[in-house]
Parts: sequence; structure tokens; C-alpha cells
Amino acid sequence: MNHCMIQSIDILGPSIRQGLLELSLYVLTDDDIRAYYQDGFVVVSGLLENYEMSSLVDAGESLATQHMEEGKLKDGNFQLHEFGPLFSQKPFRDVALRSKLPRAAAELLQLDSATQNLRVLKDVFLAKGHESKSSCGWHVDDQLFWPSSYQLPTTQPDQSGINAWIALDDMPITHGGSMAVSPGSHAEDYPWKSEALNALNFDDKLGNGISKDDLFELIQKGKIDSCGLEKVAPHVYDGIEINRWLFHKTTDVTESGKQALRSLLNSQDEDHSGAALFKRYSIRYVTGTTSLPGGFMTEMSVLHDEHNLAKELNEVSGGWYPKCWPSVDVDVDEEINHLTRNLLPVAQEKLGAIMAELMGLFKTS
Repeated sequence: MNHCMIQSIDILGPSIRQGLLELSLYVLTDDDIRAYYQDGFVVVSGLLENYEMSSLVDAGESLATQHMEEGKLKDGNFQLHEFGPLFSQKPFRDVALRSKLPRAAAELLQLDSATQNLRVLKDVFLAKGHESKSSCGWHVDDQLFWPSSYQLPTTQPDQSGINAWIALDDMPITHGGSMAVSPGSHAEDYPWKSEALNALNFDDKLGNGISKDDLFELIQKGKIDSCGLEKVAPHVYDGIEINRWLFHKTTDVTESGKQALRSLLNSQDEDHSGAALFKRYSIRYVTGTTSLPGGFMTEMSVLHDEHNLAKELNEVSGGWYPKCWPSVDVDVDEEINHLTRNLLPVAQEKLGAIMAELMGLFKTS
């Protein structure tokens, strides 16, 4: 296994390697970068060391088992959906901050180590099983998964961000439950891209200044659904083959995949004594000058302190967006531990109140 998918959020410029690092420090080949420019993604083997991958797999298995034992597995797109595992689980944090992944992202974004840095905007652990009832269709990440503005790039190379996607289980195409991408759909002139983004309401009016009341009204009317391209523009959906701005989707678990998961669940394999799920870990890397949106959002840093709205990540204190390139702050673990103990619970309480309010709208509609 040990495959990482590096997914673009927009197309990059045509040049390759503009003196970002000493040659001996590169982790990607020229062929990797050319493929990324062309397709909007690249699959790279060996970016994680064996011990990193092993620790990550064990942490994922433990997290899935914990959710299963506590009765927290869902039956929607994903049976397990956990934002921010790097805050509470050291194996996730070490991979997100200290592996070769941030360096690879910096190479693809063509960052200058003298004037720029890279931060983790969001990370998420996801797991899909044989009881999952649905999948998220063709989409680009909304602000729940990618909490920054919807502004499309105006210069090249685009430095909007990188999504690093890591499979923690073998997910052959015959089993489903993995991710499909639409190669080249990150490009500005891709045939259906503009229409699809408009259909999904990916514009600055909604992405950078909408109020909570306006957002709730749109959700209540069914006009906000980042997974619902098929419903709002079926002719666009049907024209997609299979990249932020690379369109991607989750594939349904096939009958073969369901059988494999059931067999795993019934096995006596000590390595899989818990939940039988197809697990993956995803990390959104962006530059420190990336700004949070200015409108209502359920981002934890904003729920803790509303003054973080519209701030650049470099200006947000508290460890919410840890720096991972060109170096990691020496006190990052101490800062994250303080965040987890003292800041996160406040934000989680506010989120619970917002979600209860939102659910109340649906009950009365």
C-alpha cells in the first residue's frame, strides 16, 4: 500500500522547479510535477516511511474501533467522519506536519522558503463501510472541508492549496469506497467547470460574506448541497468522466467490497479486530497568507473567536493552523495540547448549539 494522492486545488503554471530547494531535498520527480500540472493530481508511492504508515494505520484502526464501540458510526456518505485528528492523535499530527508530505506540497505549489510558509488548513479522517447508504457525487470541497474563500486563481502558478489523500486500507477499484477524480477538471477552460461551479453556488457572494440567517434559508430551501450536482444540473453531471478546483467524488462500495468488509468483520485477524471499514486520511495544505472567509461559518477557530473571520492564517493565534513548511514550530505540540484542552471545548459547545438550531429548522419546515 503506502500510496498518497496529491490533489490540486487549481492548475499550476507551466514551469517546473523554480529554485525552491536544493536539488538533493526534492521529494518529487519532474515526471510527478508534469503529471500534476496536466491532470490536477499525482499518485506517489513511498512518500511516507514505513513506520509513519504503520502508526497511521494503527491510529485509524483505533479511532474506528472507538467510534464503533461508542455507537457513533453513521449510515450516510461516510460511517465515520472526524475533523482535526491531528489535534488529539500524534500519529496523524506527525504525518501532517513532519513527514515528506508538506515538502511535496511546497514543491507542487512552487513556494519560496525565504518568503512563504505552508500550514494545515484542515485534516479529516474518513471511513466508509458496507452499511454506507450514499456517496458524495462530483464536487469540489465546500467551506466545511476547505474553510477559505471561493476566489478562483488569477495568477500562475496558482498557490491555492493541496489536498493530500492517504489510503489506510487497500481499496481496489473492484471494491469501491475510494475516491474518483476527473482528470484535468481543475483547468480554467475545462468545458463544464464554470457551469458546474455556478450550479453548486461556488461564488464570492456565498463564499465570503453570507450571514447565518441567509445561509440557513438557502440550506432549508435545498439550494446549498456541495454533493448535489446531479440534482441541480444533471446534464453537467452526466457529462463528467470521472480535481479546489479538481472535481472528485466518493465511489460507492460495490457488492464485492461489501463482501470483503463482511469477511473482514467475521475474521479472527487481530489486526482488524474492530470496525471493518475502508479508511482514509486527508490533509488540506495552504499558504499562511490564505484568508478565512468573512461570512458566517462553523470553523472551530472562528467559533472560539469571531475576530478570526477574514484573517490570514498567519494572523490566527492559538495553533489552529499549524505551520509545517519550511519548518515546524518547536512548541507546536505544546500549543496544540493547550488548544485541545482549553480552546476546542468552547468551540465544540458553540457548534453543538448551531447544529441544534439548524436541525430545528428542518423539523419545522
